[in-house]
Amino acid sequence: LTKNKDVQLTVFVIPNKSIKNISLNVRTNHHIDCGFGGYHSAFSIEEQNVSFKKEVVHGWNSPRLGLVTLKDAGLNEWKYDKKVGLRLEAKNIVAEDGKEAVRISSYFNEAGDGIVWQKVTEWTDRQDGGLSSGLAEKDFDANFKEQQDCKGKGDNMIESKEKALAPFLGTAGALWIRVNAADDSDGNTANDVILSDITVEDIGEVQQIQTQIPQQQIPQQQIPQQLLNYQPLETVNSQIP
Repeated sequence: LTKNKDVQLTVFVIPNKSIKNISLNVRTNHHIDCGFGGYHSAFSIEEQNVSFKKEVVHGWNSPRLGLVTLKDAGLNEWKYDKKVGLRLEAKNIVAEDGKEAVRISSYFNEAGDGIVWQKVTEWTDRQDGGLSSGLAEKDFDANFKEQQDCKGKGDNMIESKEKALAPFLGTAGALWIRVNAADDSDGNTANDVILSDITVEDIGEVQQIQTQIPQQQIPQQQIPQQLLNYQPLETVNSQIP
């Protein structure tokens, strides 16, 4: 649980033979009152590809978006019992039409050392009435929450179809990681997949300015106060069995 907007979620994983895919999810309010479900990136070892989904509320998802195979991205096959790094970024941008949009990007570190990150695919959620997300043609009902898993939990995103289909441009309260697996012949399960070194980093405008302008090149008095006071988002660095 941490506030996040322009954010980078990184996890290292050693998958066993039960695993199908790992889903990284950012900018989500999934945990409260059926809020925005988040921007998801599925890293599939079963299909050797990476793709996205946009979940407006639980149970109402886009089709798979931006699907690219690891091979087409110039990467080797993702193998079991081998440590790799997975990364998902979300950032507000100004799209070609001049409107604010959300760009999400997925990266793969096949050496598992966190040094070389290869962008596999990216997708932009535009203010185009749901055309970019594939949700425009999906059935919509203002009482959606009454027919779905959100029944009785709230109505954060379903005030109108227009609001539901627009990019989620604000700050959310959580991120999450999901391991999808089935028992294999050796009895391995998703509980046996090792996740480690999970980090959450702010990649907003302030951090970018800090990176691009070394302090020693400009007088201290010219540095905006928000840069002097800037502190990064909380970082989680833990071993999760």
